[in-house]
Amino acid sequence: MRCSVCGWIGAFLCCVLCSGIVCFVIFGGTIFVTFFALFTAINHCEGPDLVAAQKCAPMVADLVNATLRFEPRFDDQESDHMQKMVEQCGETTRCIKDVKCLSYRIEFIRTGKLCDVFAFIKDEFGQCALKLKKKATEGNVECLNFLFQKEAKCEGWMENQKCIDKEIEEQCGYAMLKRFGEISKDFVLGNCKRIENATGAPTITSR
Repeated sequence: MRCSVCGWIGAFLCCVLCSGIVCFVIFGGTIFVTFFALFTAINHCEGPDLVAAQKCAPMVADLVNATLRFEPRFDDQESDHMQKMVEQCGETTRCIKDVKCLSYRIEFIRTGKLCDVFAFIKDEFGQCALKLKKKATEGNVECLNFLFQKEAKCEGWMENQKCIDKEIEEQCGYAMLKRFGEISKDFVLGNCKRIENATGAPTITSR
């Protein structure tokens, strides 16, 4: 009798376990198929959208190449090169903004971050930059000298950012500090890359 009860319990547990596995397989398979179908639908590109994407593709490629040759400076508000970059960014952004093809849009994502940096430097940061440059000249503030140097700023960015943030808040206010914080992330993401140095610590270097 006891063996019979054990057998029934074992059979019951086996059924529960098997049912759970079957449910997991069905549920997991359903999720996979759903996401695969969604990704395919998003990435699918045809008709007018494909025509628009193909029209924008050369503009995106030109912009990517231009940004690779141009590292923005935070006192570069009035330069002709900065003006041209802002205009090129604007034209490309207007072209790509309505394109739904993911494979085309993804090429623009990182470069679009740099376009935000260019626009910020040219249109928003000018008055603050003047105050910071004056402070750098009068007080020989090392981190501000670093911010406005013409050489590549990727190396040393992490070491100087706290000091830069402090000076921006003091000279230009919290609102500008908050905006600069957003832009500096875009600057690092778009213009620099992290590598592991010999000691294993992350270092930011130019592309």
